[in-house]
Amino acid sequence: MGRVRGGGALRAVLQLTFLSFVSFGIPVIFLLFILYNVFCVPFTYELFALFEYATVASIYAFHLSSLSLMSGSIYIIHNSIKAPAKRV
Repeated sequence: MGRVRGGGALRAVLQLTFLSFVSFGIPVIFLLFILYNVFCVPFTYELFALFEYATVASIYAFHLSSLSLMSGSIYIIHNSIKAPAKRV
């Protein structure tokens, strides 16, 4: 096996952690939103906002952990909307 670019093991663990939190956080956000709007349960809006911010932060963190793979690799040039993309 070849060496993975950009610290592959740590990056994979971070991506899996952030992806797991997003996969867990989105259903929790929906549940808290329904509990607040339909059943008026106290403190659910605060939890909804907290989970929403944490989910957005983990989405950014997931993409940030992938940045070493993407930086400087692919450049896409468009002349117009109808022109096909060209890799340089």
